[in-house]
Amino acid sequence: MGSPRTPQLPGRPDLPQRSRQQHLVPELRTETPVFAAGGGETAVHDPGLMAAFRRGISLAEPDA
Repeated sequence: MGSPRTPQLPGRPDLPQRSRQQHLVPELRTETPVFAAGGGETAVHDPGLMAAFRRGISLAEPDA
């Protein structure tokens, strides 16, 4: 999962190991994150979307 274990210096204890999702309530614990599950939706590139957004912002802003 993370980086490979490196040998510790003599006299120093090993660092604690992380346990996934141990602080989450059971209802929220999943094996696969929701965003990575492939919910069927994919982003579509719309070149006019940003232009429309900028146009709306410029209409809403007072003339400067």
